[in-house]
Amino acid sequence: MRTNGFGCCMCVVALAAIVPSRATVARGEVVAAPIFGNGMVLQRDAVVPVWGKSLPQESITVTFGGKSVTGKADASGRWKVVLPPFQAEAIPREMSIVGIDNRLTFTNVLVGEVWLCSGQSNMGLEVRKVMNAADEIAAAHDSEIRAFTAVYASGMDGTYAIEPNQEKIYAISPQENCLGSWKPCVGKDVENVSAVGYFFARELKKRLKVPVGIVVCSAGATAIESWISVDGLKQIPRYRNRARSWEELADVYRTDKGAYPAAVESQKKRVAEESKVWFSELDAEDLGMQAGWMKSGLDTAEWTDVSLPVSLENNPIGSPIASIWFRKIAHCVDLVSQKRYASAGMGGQGTGNPSRHRRRCR
Repeated sequence: MRTNGFGCCMCVVALAAIVPSRATVARGEVVAAPIFGNGMVLQRDAVVPVWGKSLPQESITVTFGGKSVTGKADASGRWKVVLPPFQAEAIPREMSIVGIDNRLTFTNVLVGEVWLCSGQSNMGLEVRKVMNAADEIAAAHDSEIRAFTAVYASGMDGTYAIEPNQEKIYAISPQENCLGSWKPCVGKDVENVSAVGYFFARELKKRLKVPVGIVVCSAGATAIESWISVDGLKQIPRYRNRARSWEELADVYRTDKGAYPAAVESQKKRVAEESKVWFSELDAEDLGMQAGWMKSGLDTAEWTDVSLPVSLENNPIGSPIASIWFRKIAHCVDLVSQKRYASAGMGGQGTGNPSRHRRRCR
């Protein structure tokens, strides 16, 4: 492929974390964040934060592995204590969390490697959907590999009513709850676990020979921006305006839900108008548009040869934000393909007229 332009494409992957539970606290009841439960795996050789909700100012004591740490909830009832590091341990132990009037006990707790598995549908794809799924499920017998799969609740305002048959509604602000429980990756229990996460955990267990826990937080078709906080996005110049737009919508939703749909439409219209102006300015300054690079017969002898896909690391033309013009010759294999390409305006035998890729960064 030959290119002449000033940019490249980049793919970004990010991770997200599970945040404390926002469960309703009854009188005198202490609760832990949903990530804590029977059969969980704690990270080895690192401090272990444990958190949840209780009555305001309530004293909370967490005990595990012969170590106890006491803390106090803040004025809103949020509490957090930090246990010291523990070495990897495959012998099941108990963790207790004690408040004023109740006690939580989590059993069958191991210590080893804990990894967050986040992303889109490729991360969410379950073991039961892969090739040779039946064989993989039948071969899953290591109870020291465990998975917690976060199930997200519907409702933009934090109403945690699980509606599996309804279209997902994603929140406009970070949420403080999810559903899920720790499962050993054994037999039928591995069927609905992330295939990528499970195969990774299985290989990790084989190499390190310690218990492995994976926390699967994935949501198909989500944009990378939705996994990053608004404050974090503001630190990236190209996303700063977008982050502010989201803040505007969030404020409208919190203060006047009835006005939210109109606010969304108004913002879409504004963005569309801004985009139209941006692309008009781009076209006016684009050398390719001025010189007619899209026309047939263009001499591209001085253009740079590149191999697709083009990454930031090996792209020979650099990576500024601009237009990218490229030309590729497509050879048809039969008359049917020739007709199809010709009808699509590709010139039959593949004339290779240059086309343009434009990228807008707001």
